[in-house]
Amino acid sequence: MAFNIFLACIPVILAQIVFTKRFTPIKLVGSFIWFIFLPNTIYLVTDIVNLVSDARAISGTYLIADAALFISLIPVGIITLVLSVSPFEKLFVKNKNSMLLFVLNLFIGFGLVLGRVQRVNSWEILTNIQNVISNSLVILKSAELLFVVVLFALLSQVIYIKFRKTVLNVIK
Repeated sequence: MAFNIFLACIPVILAQIVFTKRFTPIKLVGSFIWFIFLPNTIYLVTDIVNLVSDARAISGTYLIADAALFISLIPVGIITLVLSVSPFEKLFVKNKNSMLLFVLNLFIGFGLVLGRVQRVNSWEILTNIQNVISNSLVILKSAELLFVVVLFALLSQVIYIKFRKTVLNVIK
């Protein structure tokens, strides 16, 4: 869980650097890394599914503590999503056209399916590109997985739009 939180913080930090500073070649690399790690933000929200398998293995106080940990990941996922996407939205979606925002969320949904279903890690785009490509092709060839991509994209879009003002007002 701690490692997943670390991964979710990477796009938050990069968003502040990439979308708020003057363009430099380093920002291009930072933008790529931001994009690759962005699904890790909302991934924390989907980690709650692990509670089901844990409930089969543990009970009592351990299950309550486990549930509390997984439930605490949900706000962290929402906050990191908002903090990662809001600078992008300010820079590229100036007229609040949600179509570009939804396209970004489609990529997030695709990344979620790569990670949650295909078990591909974000850094594998640099360390094992063949695995990323082959698993991406599996998704693109599967109507069921593409449906899950759209569901995750909608989840991400709804969460972002619903919570962006609250999160941004709280951190000000």
